[in-house]
Amino acid sequence: MIKKAKFTVFIFFLISVATYGRNNVRFELIVPEKVYSGQEFTLIFRLENAEGQDFRAPEFSGCQVIKGPVVSRPSQYIMEWGIGWSQSYTDYTYILKTDRKKKVKIGSATVRVDGNLLKTTSRTILLDKSTALRWSRPSVSSHRGRCPC
Repeated sequence: MIKKAKFTVFIFFLISVATYGRNNVRFELIVPEKVYSGQEFTLIFRLENAEGQDFRAPEFSGCQVIKGPVVSRPSQYIMEWGIGWSQSYTDYTYILKTDRKKKVKIGSATVRVDGNLLKTTSRTILLDKSTALRWSRPSVSSHRGRCPC
C-alpha cells in the first residue's frame, strides 16, 4: 500500500514538473534579425496562450505600413514523454517598409486579456545599409496574399 502511495505521488510530481511553465500567457514582439534600409520586412506581435481583446498597435516611426494587421490564430499540440499539452497563439502581423533612415522605432503594443492590459517592450531596430541580394534573402512582398508567418 505504501509503495502504491509513493508511486502515485511520484507520478503527480512528474506531471507537475513536465507541465510547469506550459500555458503561460505571453505577449511579445518578433522582429527579423536584419532589416535593410528601404526594404520591406515582417513584424509580428504574438499573444501566446490567451484570447485577447482590444489590440492596439504602436506608432511605427521610420517606416510605413504596407499591410496589416493580419490576424492569425495558429495552435499546436505537443506530446513529450507521454505527456501532451497545447499552445495557441494570436499573431498580429504587419508588413512594413523602412524609410531611408538609420533606425526604426517600434513602440509598445497593448492587448487586454481577462481584464488585464498586457504590453510589449518597445524596440529600436538599426537598419543595415548594405544591399540585400535577391537570391540570398526572399522578398517579403512575395508573401502577399498568404500568411507571412
